Amino acid sequence: MKYAVVCFLDEVVDNEMVVSEVPATWLFNNNTFCKWPPNHQNIHINKGTIPKDNWTIHRVRCESICDSLELARKRCTIVSSSDECGKGMRKKKPTKHYQNYYRTCESPPSFDDVQQCKFKSVTQIVLKIE
Repeated sequence: MKYAVVCFLDEVVDNEMVVSEVPATWLFNNNTFCKWPPNHQNIHINKGTIPKDNWTIHRVRCESICDSLELARKRCTIVSSSDECGKGMRKKKPTKHYQNYYRTCESPPSFDDVQQCKFKSVTQIVLKIE
């Protein structure tokens, strides 16, 4: 199974971008978006779980595609310690829900393609993938 090393473009923790290795099957739209599970992220990454409809969607920059999880983890460490995603990077996993989708996308999808859901007073935008 192939894995990707990605920088989450809209996730910043302690002034550092978030970097993670994810199964390549979680990427879509030319590897610019990634589905992310709501819980047990490491288990889903290790098993290469197929993305579910309730997973959040994040804008990402794909840094590398690797042939195994082990290679992706090594590459993730290199990316997170280099300037590729930002100075002084360290590996982190995104924990908050994706917000403000329309403000961060260059060309937001039409309302026909978007479904809005409320979770604990946080609006989550979910793209319908066909």
